[in-house]
Amino acid sequence: MRTILLSLMALSVLVGCGQPSPLAPGTPAARSPQPSAEGTPIVATLPAAPTPGSLQALEEAIRRGDWAAARAAYEAAGAPPLPAERLNAWMEQALREIVRAQKKGRYEQADRIQADALALVGRGCRCLDPQGGLRPDAAPAGLRVEWVLALSLAGRPGGAALGGTEPLPEWGRKWIAARFGREPSAIPPLVDAQICSIADHLFLVVGFYILQLDGPFQGEAPGLSALPEGERDPERYYVLCEADRIQWVNAMSGGRGTALEAEWDGKGFRSMRVERANLAADTYREVRRHVEAGELEEALRAYEAGAFTRQVDEDPELATEALRQGLAVAQRRAEAGDAAGAARALHAALTLALIPYELEGPTFLPQGWAARPRSLEEWAREAFYGPSLDPALYRGALAHYARYLARSGRAREAEPILRGLIVLSPDYAPAYLDLGDALWDLGKQEEAREFYRRYLALRPGEEPPPRVRERLGP
Repeated sequence: MRTILLSLMALSVLVGCGQPSPLAPGTPAARSPQPSAEGTPIVATLPAAPTPGSLQALEEAIRRGDWAAARAAYEAAGAPPLPAERLNAWMEQALREIVRAQKKGRYEQADRIQADALALVGRGCRCLDPQGGLRPDAAPAGLRVEWVLALSLAGRPGGAALGGTEPLPEWGRKWIAARFGREPSAIPPLVDAQICSIADHLFLVVGFYILQLDGPFQGEAPGLSALPEGERDPERYYVLCEADRIQWVNAMSGGRGTALEAEWDGKGFRSMRVERANLAADTYREVRRHVEAGELEEALRAYEAGAFTRQVDEDPELATEALRQGLAVAQRRAEAGDAAGAARALHAALTLALIPYELEGPTFLPQGWAARPRSLEEWAREAFYGPSLDPALYRGALAHYARYLARSGRAREAEPILRGLIVLSPDYAPAYLDLGDALWDLGKQEEAREFYRRYLALRPGEEPPPRVRERLGP
């Protein structure tokens, strides 16, 4: 179960958009929803369709998945009203592309697809308000309302179970409730909603309700009846999806709670199990396993995929071990000529130490260091986990991180880190040398020479590196 939970979290797709305008019950222009494989169309009069030739560039842009170009081509064609069958097909394609992008972690790309596709549909159907809300009196005959709802939800942050505060659109809540024969109150506004790709089918999951977008299935989460009444509040759960199953996890108690799991069998979902889960402990074990193996990037991915990271955030000893392992891995990579890989390892280690060591992103310098400069030793004594911190190890990890940034062409990012280190540890000679190198690469040769001289002053009698001797001159 633990493996399923973690892989589901890594592949989960959080969905969302704005707050469309309400769909009033009993609107004369709308038909009563009738579940079918074809969805529930909303009927309205559609102006004359455009000629095929006028939209050739639009069609070509959509075929190659360039939704921004599709919008531009549509406007260039005069932004004519479009028939429902085209809009339905385009919405399905857009949703599949969004899901693929989100699974690969390309959330900005997914958001762009969603925004461009929703804008195109809204202009083409003349039926959406500026926030993406459906206007039933203007919808063309045959428009798939479930596709409109799914597209408008793509990118929406999670519901209350994940700390979300953006409610579902009122018209969408009412439409889902009517589709399942429920009162709107059965779907609280802050339930989690997801678009799940399972066995090459698309499903819209809103709370405990499942609606197949490209087929006839609709139903509730199996196994729900096995839960005590007090554990059936859909706002307490968030939805996770994998290749062949859906999971609902009660996440309102720090990662402990009930988990429902249902598997797709080709025709419907069958209950796999109802059990207690402890996602916080699972995330901690996974992160620690990777850290101890020296797999810093994998540890960071497990941390970022975990919905509950408090145990990691509250373990300074694990953070210190991450710094130690990160430094060792980085040095091996640097010796092999991979400065960029060395920087990645230390970036992962410092990110894992961010909260226990009270650091600021993206420089990873101590919080408030500029407002109240003090030595690293003083900072460590004052920190919440002070006795468990290793300021010398942290300084070495941060200095090497900045060094490898500079060596991999990122001197501009290294500069503020090294300047901060010199304030916090003015006797730490390597920081002066590395800052001189970074400034030299940035074209600040005179200032670089000054830091080289300060480096040599801290290392009297020591032979400087050849590049320093050459740059300082006779």
